[in-house]
Amino acid sequence: MCAEESDASRVAGARPSRAQREGRPSVLWLACQAVVPAASVGHAPVWCADRWRASPGLGFHLRSDEEARTLDNASAPDAVSTAGTSPLPPPPAATVIAAGVREVRAAVARAAARVGRDPAQVRLVAVSKGFPTAAIEMAAGAGVREFGENRVQEALSKRAALPSVEWHLIGQLQRNKCRQVVGRFRLIHAVDRADLAESLERAADQAGVIQEVLLQVSLSGRPGQGGVTPAAAGDLLRRLRTMPHLLPLGLMAIAPLTRDPEQTRPAFATVRVLRDRLRVQCDLPLPELSMGMSGDYGVAVEEGATIIRVGRAIFGERVVAEPPAGGGGPGHDRPGPPPG
Repeated sequence: MCAEESDASRVAGARPSRAQREGRPSVLWLACQAVVPAASVGHAPVWCADRWRASPGLGFHLRSDEEARTLDNASAPDAVSTAGTSPLPPPPAATVIAAGVREVRAAVARAAARVGRDPAQVRLVAVSKGFPTAAIEMAAGAGVREFGENRVQEALSKRAALPSVEWHLIGQLQRNKCRQVVGRFRLIHAVDRADLAESLERAADQAGVIQEVLLQVSLSGRPGQGGVTPAAAGDLLRRLRTMPHLLPLGLMAIAPLTRDPEQTRPAFATVRVLRDRLRVQCDLPLPELSMGMSGDYGVAVEEGATIIRVGRAIFGERVVAEPPAGGGGPGHDRPGPPPG
């Protein structure tokens, strides 16, 4: 539930905002329930992010559940003046998500055109971690067919609720979860060590499936992001080639964190050159390059990405921080510059 007031000082007991203390008028107050992770109750976070983009000069404040009830129960004469105002429309989450999908696809087409590529060669994986199934359904309604998740349990829950779309596991994977994931995900993106590959091979053998995987390559050297070094990638790929139940399709990489997308170009070019070299050395086609996220996917497409992993540019910001958990890794849909 959201409440809007043009003069927040009329709310009984309200704490003045920074904008008020600085003498700036027209502060928009948003009271959003957040008993569970905010992205899981309604679509207020998506709506808030969209309204902020539309009106960056306004101050936005996410209120706690208790503060929201205070606003709801305040008397109309003393709390909120409604004279001359219209009630807020319902959160336009479906419209926001559909617009995000259209903009991402348009940006992919522009990037592909700049380098003479067919945009149909680029697959969009919408990173839906932390968002409810309702938001995923909206993205699917806008034409997205592939979704990526970082954490195994969250991914399996969503997969059970929405079996009609394709699912990718894009986060770091623990060996003890291999039996849970083989055969349930179209593509596992983050195979980066031999013991993990061996666990996946055993699990796939027992399940009687062939699991498609990508080799994650480390570009930043940052601990916790995972990935094999470019120098060791060939040895690991040759090891994967001996495993009959794993099918390596290419490479995945996360570019170093930067606010200037152009600064990611050397990293993406490095991955492309490495893939081309491994094709020859390991005698594998390796058609896929999974690289590029909300802040840099345009550059990634120009450098040869065939899969982009985009969350924020479609669903908006994740308002509630997610605790660390096994089966998911950092680095996907990280904070950065506005997408596109």
